[in-house]
Amino acid sequence: MLLTAAGLGAAALTGCALGSDPAPEPTPTISGPPVADDPPLPRLTLRKLWSAPQRTRLTDILDATLVDGILFAEGLKPNGSSAGLQAIEVSSGRVLWSEATVADAVEKATKGSRLFEAGTTVAGSGSAATVFTITYRSPCLNGSGSCGSSDPETTAERGVVALAAADGAVRWSQLVSSAVPWERGVDADGDSAVVVAADDSSVAIAVGSGLVIRGQYTADEEKRCRTVVLEASTGRPRWSVDDLLPLAIAGDVVIALEPTGRLGNLRDPYVPVVALDLQTGRRRWSSADSLGKVRWQSARTGILAVATPDGGNQRQHLLDPATGRSLTDPLPGGVAAVLLGASATGQPMAAWTVSGQRGPVHTLTLPEREPVASVRPPNENTSLIGGRIHRGYLWCGGLGEGSTAAIDRSGHDCSDTVPSFLVGAVDDRHLVMLHRGNPQGTDRKGFSVYAIG
Repeated sequence: MLLTAAGLGAAALTGCALGSDPAPEPTPTISGPPVADDPPLPRLTLRKLWSAPQRTRLTDILDATLVDGILFAEGLKPNGSSAGLQAIEVSSGRVLWSEATVADAVEKATKGSRLFEAGTTVAGSGSAATVFTITYRSPCLNGSGSCGSSDPETTAERGVVALAAADGAVRWSQLVSSAVPWERGVDADGDSAVVVAADDSSVAIAVGSGLVIRGQYTADEEKRCRTVVLEASTGRPRWSVDDLLPLAIAGDVVIALEPTGRLGNLRDPYVPVVALDLQTGRRRWSSADSLGKVRWQSARTGILAVATPDGGNQRQHLLDPATGRSLTDPLPGGVAAVLLGASATGQPMAAWTVSGQRGPVHTLTLPEREPVASVRPPNENTSLIGGRIHRGYLWCGGLGEGSTAAIDRSGHDCSDTVPSFLVGAVDDRHLVMLHRGNPQGTDRKGFSVYAIG
């Protein structure tokens, strides 16, 4: 820098001696990431169609997936009990089919099983769209109800059933945990099972004696677990790997956790993450070989988000799920969460905000290798809590405002504002917003469906 400054000074003096124009002022250097200044995405208009519980008698959604205009939801009734799985036509709020209406067909196809912790894992589209969920067959002597004071003969069975998304018809069923002779001191409920992900070719299931439903897992030397993958079209078992808990399918790999230690080891959120080949179950890579123990955040085709400990905080990383290699430098300290989705052209896209930095939203859109900041701050206190990315639109809000709107990666305002701050589901034509009256989202008040135009 000193040599450069000296050279510039000598040139300026020579120029003055020759009577030339003064040297131009140096251009100031702009610090920070590059900015995204793309043309705005088309503006979306939102029209409220209906709300629950007025239309469906659901006071809350616990799990939801929106496919081809059908909302697959597990919700709560006004009395707080589970409403089970429902397939709701979003244009009208009409229930097309439910856990109750398909119960007899499921029991017949599975020889006495019923849907259990149904979940809303859906894969495919159109006539091929399929809902994958867990079945349970009681170990009791009469095959149903509570065993009461009598001892069962076997442990329970767990399986997976594939239901046609349009009408709930049973396409296939497959056991993933068979009944075994029951002995005193053994849990008669046997293994638990959770469908964690599916795509057009595969269904990934977590199975084991140490599972807790809805994504919270424990496992140790005594409470074993395994990852099971089935073929999506037939239910035929493809492979099984012991002592790994699957969390997502990301392209051609299954992302799983490797439990370590005893007694609630995953309550410590930092554990090795492992990628397994979707077709063979072969281990592709482990975070233990590079980053060490990490906290899994989310995954989709092309991008895996994990966090590593950083003092009393954490540092976010974006990885290639297929190889485990970093897609970009570690994200700045203070990034609490990363949203993953697809850009307007279908490319993998990640978005985040930096704590203490007012305004910009930061994004990484593959195959770009460097994040960009929105050239227009969409909001002084932009929050991605409860947000979604869909076709390049970022559904997000402002901290403490209790409202949500769509922006693009350049920060353009792309939609009307709607109440609440938690997006239940979104597709090309519909938006589902969960009703929440406080920033913590603890006051459950149903949901509303909006048409997107």
